[in-house]
Amino acid sequence: MIDDLTQQEADALLEMPKIPKEKRTYFFPGKGTKLTIPFLSSDYKEEFLLDISRYEIKVSKITYQNRAKKIFPLRRLDVDGPPHKNPFTEKVPLPLLAPYNGADIGCPHLHLYIESYMDKWAIPAEIALDLRVNDLFENMLVFSKYCNIINLPTIENQDPE
Repeated sequence: MIDDLTQQEADALLEMPKIPKEKRTYFFPGKGTKLTIPFLSSDYKEEFLLDISRYEIKVSKITYQNRAKKIFPLRRLDVDGPPHKNPFTEKVPLPLLAPYNGADIGCPHLHLYIESYMDKWAIPAEIALDLRVNDLFENMLVFSKYCNIINLPTIENQDPE
């Protein structure tokens, strides 16, 4: 079994500048499809993934996720989905989470990697991100910048829904 990242390790991974692993063109996912783009740290020592998942029935529902070491979700943005129920704990792991202890967080919400909790905690997205209403492609750009992706590969938006 792989151990959790420490909070310090996760925070350092999030802060690392990320560059595309390959020079190629990708296509922004249409309804019911997914896209995963590989990235490297600027020193080429760490690997990251950017996942974009669109849903079939509700096309405005989308998830953007930045993963490290293939399995650790550093950040995940859920848009136009169901609310998220945060854990309730006597000792909140970070002061930022105190107002959201045990709370239901509506969409859009941003999941944070928290040591010993993985991505079980979320905050309202507007605390960290300036999202554009109904602009899924622009929100990918905002999320990517927040995750320190400094150079996105070419991503063509063929489905402007």
